[in-house]
Amino acid sequence: MKQNESKTSKKKDRLNNLIIMKKITLLFIGIVVSVSLFAQGAKTTIDSRASGYYTPEQLSKMSETKIRQVNWLYNNSFEIPTEFSGQIDPSDIDVRKFSKFRAVNEKVKVSLGKDLYEESTDNGMFIYLLSIHEMKEAYNQIEEAVALEQKEQYLTNDENKPAGFPSSEDRKSKKEKEEFEKEQEEYYNTNK
Repeated sequence: MKQNESKTSKKKDRLNNLIIMKKITLLFIGIVVSVSLFAQGAKTTIDSRASGYYTPEQLSKMSETKIRQVNWLYNNSFEIPTEFSGQIDPSDIDVRKFSKFRAVNEKVKVSLGKDLYEESTDNGMFIYLLSIHEMKEAYNQIEEAVALEQKEQYLTNDENKPAGFPSSEDRKSKKEKEEFEKEQEEYYNTNK
């Protein structure tokens, strides 16, 4: 009997580990896709569930980083248990309504209840909200990714440079010249 329980427990652990790995992979793919779209110059749009919380003026002034963080909040800051994966549509969840229940360092189980799927009673369905700490980590990763993208875009895009700023070709030439001068100096110092 204990052996069967042990096998069942091990299977559940493996399944949970696979689910976690799948979610991490999906998060990574989401960030990579976001990075790719931004690098191609595409303007990221805010998730439609979030747009109702902002005025058009706020949306127009929102930074790329903030938009991606809000989109991550609505798409990745919660987990749907596997037993509800076919029943709960992630796009139906307005996670902002549940965010007040987030804990600092641990996931929190939150009932979806009658508000989302049924009129009269609690339906037993729930999600897990990621912790505030996990959210901050993800927000920092998004901020770093956007900053890196913007830096790369700035260094490779000559169209947006202010007048008198050296083009990427000029910078290459300057770098080559500096390297050549450094080589000459090293040669000179070794052959005195």
